[in-house]
Order: sequence, then structure tokens, then C-alpha cells
Amino acid sequence: MAEGTGGSMWMPLAGKIIDAGLAKNVLLVSIGVGGSPIERWAPTGDLSQHLESNLELLNKLQIPVSMFLWHQGSSDIGKPADAYLSHFLSINKTIRSKGYTSPVLVALHSRCSGYYDKGIEAAQKALAQRYQDGLFLGANTNLLDESYRFDGCHLNANGQEQAAQRHAALLAAREVLDVRLPRRQAKRVGGDLEL
Repeated sequence: MAEGTGGSMWMPLAGKIIDAGLAKNVLLVSIGVGGSPIERWAPTGDLSQHLESNLELLNKLQIPVSMFLWHQGSSDIGKPADAYLSHFLSINKTIRSKGYTSPVLVALHSRCSGYYDKGIEAAQKALAQRYQDGLFLGANTNLLDESYRFDGCHLNANGQEQAAQRHAALLAAREVLDVRLPRRQAKRVGGDLEL
């Protein structure tokens, strides 16, 4: 879960990045808020200040950010895809306004409690095609069915491990961005990377 109360994929991902030799050290800064729809993070939302103050703190402490990992969307099931797209672009604009040029990996995440919103997923895929805005495709956690979720929505330990593996494979294959990582092979299935 975003706050880490049910575990998360981020610690396993850090371990996989180190184990693969992609980095010697990984510092994770999680600012997620569970159950938050995207409009809360947009400039007019109540979490916008939370985002901005954390970005400013990282700048103040001179902590470099290699990438942003965006894993959000299940709270937006049933909402218009174009609104999701618009809100996310405004969030990305906030990130860029603070001086960050680091890539943003947008996970495909629109599955919860038996619902699977292909419209939100399409918006997330469209965002990941906006390379000029620093946006790239992250892990597809929609592929993880109910057996990988402890409550039908949030990932259980197995799901967290699988999501971490998917992110790590994308980074190792450099399918997502150019961050001076060693090139590895990955198999394409249709338009998606098989992990």
C-alpha cells in the first residue's frame, strides 16, 4: 500500500536494482497516499502541496532524483480517461517546474476489486508515449490477477515481488529510458515487454 502498512513493491525493487548491478545504492522516497484519485495530486488538489513540499525538500537537501515511479490509477476506475491524462500532465508540469528533468515511469495500474478500467490503462499508455515530456512506460501491474492481491486491489507479498520484478526488468533492459544502465535483452510480446 502507498503508506507501506501492507508492504510495498519498492523495497524489493531497490534490492533487485542493486542485485542486477544497476546501482550500488538506492534511496527511495515514497510520498504516496493510499486510495488517492489523481485529481488530488493535480495543482488544485489537496495533495499538490504534499507533492511540491517533498520536491522542494529533495532540492534543499541536494538529493538527486534518478527517476520518479508513478503507480496510481485504481482509485480512478470509472472516471474519464481524458481527465486522467489532463490531471497527470499538470502533475508532470509541477515536477518539471521544480527543476526536475528525471524520467517519470508510469505504471499501468487500473485494476481493483474485480474491476479493470481499460480507459484509465489507455490513458496511462498514452502518457508513456510522451517521451518529450520525460514520461515512459512502467510496470504493467494490471496483469497481476486477484491471486496477487490481498484485498482484491492492493498487492500481496507475491504481487509486490512480481511488480518489483517487472519494474526491474524494464530498467535492466533499458526499454524505458536512457540512464546509463547496461543493455539487457527483453522479449516483446505485442506492444508490451514480457517480464
